[in-house]
Amino acid sequence: MRDHRFQREKRLIVQVGPEESESDPAVEAPLNEDWYANRYHDVPCSGLSVQEHYRRLGRFLGRRASPVTDAVVENGCALPSLPEPARQNHRCSYVDLGGQRIQLTPQPSFGSSDYEISPSVSGPVVVLPMRTVLQSATMENVRVAVHLHLHYTDLAGEIAQFLSSIPFPFALLISVTDGKCADHIAHLFESELDQAEITVAIVANRGRDIAAMVTQFAKELSKTQFFAHIHTKRSPHNRAKADWRDQLLHGLMASSRYVENIFAMFEANPHIGLVFPEYHWALEKQISWGTNFSVCQDLADRLHIHITEDSMRLFPAGSMFWARTAALKPLLEADFGLDEFPVEAGQVDGTAAHGIERLLGEIAWQSGYGLQQIKPDRQHSLTTYYSTGWPCRLSEKSVYEATVLEYRSRNRGRKNRVAVFTAITGGYDDALVHECLDERVDYYLFTDGPAHDRGFWRVRSIDYYHPDPVRRARYVKTHPHKLLPGYETAVWIDASVMIRGEIMRYVSAFEADQQHALHGVDHPQRDCTFEEANALTRLGKDAASRIRSQMDSYRAEGLDRHSGLVETNFLIADLRCSEVREFYRSWWGEIVRFSHRDQLGIMIALRRSGARWAPVFNEKKSLRNHPDFAYFGHGSNSGLEEDTFPEGKLVTPALVCTTGEIGPARPAVDIVVCVHNALEESRQCLTALEKAMTKADRLFIVDDASGYETRDYLQYFSAQMDAATLIRHEGPARGYCRSANEGMKQGQAEFVLLLNSDAIVLDNTIDKLLGAAKDAAIVGPMSNAASFQSLPDIKANPEQTAVNALPEGVSASELDLWCESSSARVGLASVPLVHGFCQLIRRTVLNEVGGFDEDHFPFGYGEENDFCFRVANRGYDLRVATNTFVYHVKSASYRDADKRRELMRAGAQSLRDLHGHARLENAVRAMHDHPVLVEMRALARADFFKEYRDSG
Repeated sequence: MRDHRFQREKRLIVQVGPEESESDPAVEAPLNEDWYANRYHDVPCSGLSVQEHYRRLGRFLGRRASPVTDAVVENGCALPSLPEPARQNHRCSYVDLGGQRIQLTPQPSFGSSDYEISPSVSGPVVVLPMRTVLQSATMENVRVAVHLHLHYTDLAGEIAQFLSSIPFPFALLISVTDGKCADHIAHLFESELDQAEITVAIVANRGRDIAAMVTQFAKELSKTQFFAHIHTKRSPHNRAKADWRDQLLHGLMASSRYVENIFAMFEANPHIGLVFPEYHWALEKQISWGTNFSVCQDLADRLHIHITEDSMRLFPAGSMFWARTAALKPLLEADFGLDEFPVEAGQVDGTAAHGIERLLGEIAWQSGYGLQQIKPDRQHSLTTYYSTGWPCRLSEKSVYEATVLEYRSRNRGRKNRVAVFTAITGGYDDALVHECLDERVDYYLFTDGPAHDRGFWRVRSIDYYHPDPVRRARYVKTHPHKLLPGYETAVWIDASVMIRGEIMRYVSAFEADQQHALHGVDHPQRDCTFEEANALTRLGKDAASRIRSQMDSYRAEGLDRHSGLVETNFLIADLRCSEVREFYRSWWGEIVRFSHRDQLGIMIALRRSGARWAPVFNEKKSLRNHPDFAYFGHGSNSGLEEDTFPEGKLVTPALVCTTGEIGPARPAVDIVVCVHNALEESRQCLTALEKAMTKADRLFIVDDASGYETRDYLQYFSAQMDAATLIRHEGPARGYCRSANEGMKQGQAEFVLLLNSDAIVLDNTIDKLLGAAKDAAIVGPMSNAASFQSLPDIKANPEQTAVNALPEGVSASELDLWCESSSARVGLASVPLVHGFCQLIRRTVLNEVGGFDEDHFPFGYGEENDFCFRVANRGYDLRVATNTFVYHVKSASYRDADKRRELMRAGAQSLRDLHGHARLENAVRAMHDHPVLVEMRALARADFFKEYRDSG
């Protein structure tokens, strides 16, 4: 059941639409405080005095200060005083889809296609509150009926939820077209609606809902004072109208208090004959005769009313409404026969039913009654959305405590295959308790800080760091295949969403679907990535230039417009599917490369991976209006009351070291060392490598025009080592990038280790790098001189990274052992950059991305950062093996400081040109502030480098 109870009242100022019969604004009438306060229902709840309300708001909104004659219907009035129809003459000149100009009376109001927190108006629609009763209606001895045409019987439960909003007894007259289900339907509604007297009739499938109303139930309806007409409307021919039924039913029966307000309006305004919701936004330019005028003319003659082709009264498009029965008496007494309506064959216009629908307003009008469009102060697409404007405690704390205790008792010891997971980063949200917890599901909360486990969350740390906390959360969303090993099905839910229904119902439907590896929410407003980009740009959700570049890339790649759009707050995925893993990798690459608004990259990732998806809901349902979910505002906008949930334990999750065990059968590695002079450093590098290599490894030495001493040594070394191959460049030198690319093209091993000639590995370095690689694309070690991978300092001065000397009497092996011990406490580090002095690279990634950019970085200095960016663009992870230490002499091949600075400046400029200043700055910040690297440096200063620090 929909629950519209709230703990405290929202202070709402209802906006008003245009008014035509105003007094001259230049001559301001004196304020009649009693009249004004009674006239406009938002005055008492505004917290302002009547004088202040009128001064600050009333005049701005064009409201009257005192009564005037010839009043028209207004927005915002508590119970609008509708004039007699003859004097209700505010109208508009309107052009329909066929280009015909038509006069509509009254002026129509159309809803918005976007989410609206505060109700807006486009005409003289009355906005009625859902949570407060403006004035009680006297319902004693008032007979009310509802005619429900239930063609689509699968919607019976949904319709029953809306009908439960009627707070007084009524007769429920149900027409069905399938006689087999009549008894079942009767029992269903009897069990759901205590206040309803139910009749079910079987009617042939002719004339849709209208025929059943005017033939089967005309006599019963004629005996009432008021009745509603509703049906199971579907519009499969038009996606834009997929939520039309929900909009209409919400506009008529949004809550019990809303229905009370409708009847109070009927009671206070005896001239109101027909009340119906504002028009769906997709109906603009469709409120007209269309192709129905001739059939309407015949019907009008029969009903003794007059119509003209160039004007019409508003009608309840979609044929759902509340009516004062007397207003439609001519229709109910016309004695229509069912054979006057054609058999249903999918007609969209031109039948007697369509004609009657368009005449409903004229019938009421020419019977002496007026028409009124209404809307709730809460949009139909936001009925389960709870912001600070709509605060809500859905259940008491004791209910959640009992739910958690029951879950824990049932879940304990189970080996589940389904995991629900979410992320909280930057303290943006707080952990929720789902109202419905299933013992067949394990629930994971990934966080970058302390979090309450609420008694059931399995709290885990996020090992990826980015200065933007949104991207940290996106990393979790796009890596369930890595973060949830052993599970078959993963369900992502945004941290601001509560699950209120049975989650396994959705999982079971997903697992029964053999055609799709993903289920998600079909975006309720848009089906086009490019339109979503325009909306995000308009709302300022990310930098316009970044979004524009992303869309340019997708156009070039051939992404079609209107190819669908997934709303990414709820996703179900098969983690065993290779296409799903490829989808996640590609999706993450788009987030890394472009905007953190992940919905912009999801469709291109689905397209590339070949992963197929299907919608979780139908007819534009989303987490904001589906009763199985509650969608809370983020952060300070959350409408969740404090102290709603049990806290459980406050958990500060530790990063877990995820190194793998590498035994004798470790993968073979092709090792590439580029040399340009630096004889002594090269000698130390190659000697150390020879000890670290296995028989399966190969060594490729690229000599880039070194002098004769280095040349001769390299020739001697390679001749003595069977696994070594020497590639010699005669002068002039070709540069580091070309040398490295040539070396990396050699061999066929699964991994390539690219090593500077002034780096000195240990016997176990390669094994440890392989252990840290797992599914990462690039892995690098800690060092004494590797920029942000350095220990203990990363900067020597603002322009130069540090070259840390080893403490006196301390070897690189001892530092390596210390790294192992410290890494066990803090974990490995997922990073945006890995220093190029020592990079273990997965060959499949190297083949996919290509090597270093020789054109932009001919002599190095920036080439490895560009390479890391391009690898990350493909969605691959980069990692620092914090458990490994490699000594680095640094810049042995470029001893000229001025030359180094020149190359560094050129490389930095090329990086900015290729990847943008913002991305470069974010990567630098991520490396500088990465909590794992920061902790390693702090531990090094406190533990290992203490004497060095003190002496320095």
